[in-house]
Amino acid sequence: MQIVIGFSKSNKKLALGSDIIRWYMGTKYSHIYVRIPKEQTNSISDTIYHASAGMVHGMSKTQFDKKHVVIEEFVLEVDTETYNHILLESQELCGADYGLLQNLGIVLVQLLKEAGLTINNPFISGWNCSEFVAIILLLIHYDVFKELKPNICTPKDIYLILKAKF
Repeated sequence: MQIVIGFSKSNKKLALGSDIIRWYMGTKYSHIYVRIPKEQTNSISDTIYHASAGMVHGMSKTQFDKKHVVIEEFVLEVDTETYNHILLESQELCGADYGLLQNLGIVLVQLLKEAGLTINNPFISGWNCSEFVAIILLLIHYDVFKELKPNICTPKDIYLILKAKF
């Protein structure tokens, strides 16, 4: 079985949030998602699970592509038991609130870290895209991703690990 971890950006002409995130991280992408190939779900389109637009949700790749530009993807092999666990976890989280303030907390944690101070993210309510994907990756390869702290990681943190290990 396979899952795909993807990195994207908004395709809107005025995508202020995406632009700010890309500037802050210094990347071409601002968003991260999990894609499930259609052949594994007997669907007419791949399914995208991600945290965006106010909540965690699943949508067809057809609809996702109307709002996003895919920058890069990584295909990961998973055993059937782990794959089923990922689907259940993703479906269970659908509808959970998006953690907009959590993104500000990530910036705060990183800025204070550069100043030599360590704090926990003070805004951990809800989910953001990198937190959602980090939880999924910890189910797949805990040994590879165990250093990730889901409520303070960024898409770039995940990208760097994927690029180095896969």
